[in-house]
Amino acid sequence: MLQQKDDASPAQSPSAALLADRLMLVTNRGPVEYDIGQDKKLRRRRGDALLVNSLFDGMNLVAKEGAIVNKRDGVLVLSRTSGAFQQLENASIPISPGDTVETAEALYTALTLPPQQRKRLSTLAREEVERDDLRGWIAHQVRDINNVIESKNGAT
Repeated sequence: MLQQKDDASPAQSPSAALLADRLMLVTNRGPVEYDIGQDKKLRRRRGDALLVNSLFDGMNLVAKEGAIVNKRDGVLVLSRTSGAFQQLENASIPISPGDTVETAEALYTALTLPPQQRKRLSTLAREEVERDDLRGWIAHQVRDINNVIESKNGAT
């Protein structure tokens, strides 16, 4: 299932129309569904692929929530410029945010991966998000702040 972040329809978005043209395919899971409904969490739960394509650091929670709530071994297609990419690089199919051909190819790959590869990527994404949670993030921040303070004190 393709999901669009905003409420624009594919006809209103030239890049979405181009992507849809390049992604006219039918997989063994049925036709591609372009879903722009309102229940975002439900869509992430039942999607076969989740496209997170931010131009700059952002959309971290979308990628991470998708990894946690998905129940269909959905594959994450993730922009290299998203903030979550460093953490989820090995658990996703990477894309460049402005490259519609690469994005279409990545979505095709995500939708046609064998079940065992889909399971491996989705499990790895879920484990990465669960391992590096808010507590870990805060601990890293405190450690980094302490290192800066110590280096400033040692330099004086």
